[in-house]
Amino acid sequence: MARSERPRSRFLRNLFFLGIFGFAVWYFMGGGQAPVDVPQGTTLVIEVAGQYVEAESPTLLGRLLGDSGKPFVSLLSLFALAERDERIETVVIYIRDIEIGWGKSSELRGAIARLRDAGRKTIAVLELGSFFANRPYYIATAAEEIYAVPGSVVPVLGLSAEYFYLGDMWEKIGVGLEANRVGKYKSAVEVYTGTGMSDESREMSDALLDSAESRFVSAIAEGRGLSTDQVKAIIDEGVVGGKDLIARGLIDDFAHMSDLDALAGNTLRGNVYRNVDPRSVGFDPKVKLALIYGTGAVVTGKADRSTSGGPVFAAQRIRRALLEAAANPEIEGIVLRLDSPGGSPLASEIIWDTIKTVRDDGMTVVVSVSDVAASGAYYVASIADAIVISPGALTGSIGVFSIRPNFEGLMEKLGINSESLTRGRHADFYSSSQPLSDSAKARMQTIVDDIYDLFIARVASGRDLEVAQVDTLGQGRVWSAEQALEVGLVDELGGLHEAIGWILREKDLDEDTDVVLVSYPAPLSLASEITKLLQSGVLPSAASPIDAAVDAIFDAPGMPDAVAPLRSWLFDLQPGSPWLVSPVFVEIH
Repeated sequence: MARSERPRSRFLRNLFFLGIFGFAVWYFMGGGQAPVDVPQGTTLVIEVAGQYVEAESPTLLGRLLGDSGKPFVSLLSLFALAERDERIETVVIYIRDIEIGWGKSSELRGAIARLRDAGRKTIAVLELGSFFANRPYYIATAAEEIYAVPGSVVPVLGLSAEYFYLGDMWEKIGVGLEANRVGKYKSAVEVYTGTGMSDESREMSDALLDSAESRFVSAIAEGRGLSTDQVKAIIDEGVVGGKDLIARGLIDDFAHMSDLDALAGNTLRGNVYRNVDPRSVGFDPKVKLALIYGTGAVVTGKADRSTSGGPVFAAQRIRRALLEAAANPEIEGIVLRLDSPGGSPLASEIIWDTIKTVRDDGMTVVVSVSDVAASGAYYVASIADAIVISPGALTGSIGVFSIRPNFEGLMEKLGINSESLTRGRHADFYSSSQPLSDSAKARMQTIVDDIYDLFIARVASGRDLEVAQVDTLGQGRVWSAEQALEVGLVDELGGLHEAIGWILREKDLDEDTDVVLVSYPAPLSLASEITKLLQSGVLPSAASPIDAAVDAIFDAPGMPDAVAPLRSWLFDLQPGSPWLVSPVFVEIH
């Protein structure tokens, strides 16, 4: 009897969730939304909070199952719409705790600056509950006025960078790591095997922090009408208190949103205003560009999500997107938006070759770097027509490393014995139960050297540089956006706005020409969504014990945010192969 009821219960369950899905389709497609009325003199309130990702909007299925990812480009589009709308008199940017890097922070500052240039009054309101207020405050300094909600924590104490090293951890659990690398600055390998910072890593890290400090201090000075010497003196005073922040000119006052005079008249919230028809503010697109995201670890295959649920920069998926965009006669250029620390050299080569192919066929490809495009991601970027990078972003890290675990000590602790049978003089290369022989180490280094040679050759070809020059700029060194521009690794400082402008200039078009961005690969059709919904059984499957343990480790209280990329590296990148990744276990606060 129970057997005969299963198909019926499955049918009823699917019917029930199809009903929910139908409602979600109606809701997310704008069902029941009235036209947005924007009276003259309106105040627009844009909330900036939480995490913003370089990825497409969640699909209907994703949103139904709880994916709340906020595309950063949607936030930029909201600012661009207000910039064009003469009915908007004032824009209040309500900044709460946010999870973005310095590159995205610079783009937001630029968007606020363009609002001011367009004649909008800009007011930033800070509601911050953590000690890490530097990036929110940096964004706020682009506004004409800055207020902080009473009770907010706004310490302006300068910048610090933390680096984490896992070497001692492996020894405690009996795992040996044998590393091979090319590049004296390739400090990502030190993260795994080391216990502290090498001299080369310290040199690079100091240079990055100096660049970040210069940008931070200059932004405060420009935004608040102070000299850079005054700002440095204020920072060294250790200003954290409310009255001191006001007295030093860092903020204008403390106030709740309800206290602002600007909110006394017609007010619109950003989540409502985003439904305004762009044509109502004169938007008339003449150019169609493809927008392709390269976010997360660079991996082989065609997955769109990593094992931890975030975006992944998958070679076959990106290859298909590039070829489809290039084959569309309406597409006049491609913007490849990167936010990736690198990953697989094979995947990087596949994407590099695809960009070269579409460029050879006449398609313009410009890379827009968000927060980071390092190592394997820079490998990809190097072949583009141009690289436009946000101030504050990181790039370069032209180097290679491999790490081969040796579980001999752990097996001994656990009472596990092993024996290896080999055929071939060097077949011990594959064993993970004993240390590498000198012969195996030499062969591992040869593999790493060959990949590095290919890497610098690809960069030299794409950037029109000599191989020896790339080698000098490489060696695993990470460069800030400003430094990368100075040494010729990138072409221009700026965000998505400037990347689009580069394509327009290349095509002899006015930079004010309206452009529509088309995401590739194309979103799933509604029928495909429903099929995927039914095949998935609607509810996500329970995590395996191993997945649950990994989640518990990485989500543990006190675990530094900078260590988060390790989860993707461990589970999304192919084990037993060299990696092109940057030393991203660093967070500049």
